[in-house]
Amino acid sequence: MSDAPVSQRSPMPSRTQPLTRTAGLARTTALARGSSLQRRTPIRQVTAKRAAENRARKAMIARLYPERPLCSVPWCFQWADVPEPLCRGHRDEMAR
Repeated sequence: MSDAPVSQRSPMPSRTQPLTRTAGLARTTALARGSSLQRRTPIRQVTAKRAAENRARKAMIARLYPERPLCSVPWCFQWADVPEPLCRGHRDEMAR
């Protein structure tokens, strides 16, 4: 029978020598300064696909609720949340 400890988690053989302590990693040269990121186009706030969905949802809400109610909280002056006709996973069917 072997005196080596049995490793339960790794198929690799056990260590024969303990780990040695070293000084760690050290940089030998300075970091090279790169140029800043130059974007040719700005990042869109909303993708074209999502913008089309928002337009369809807005048209549907205007059709279903011509007099859109305000929020019922006295100090809130935002529109009331309109219940979604379908879950968000069925976005294609929302405008139907």
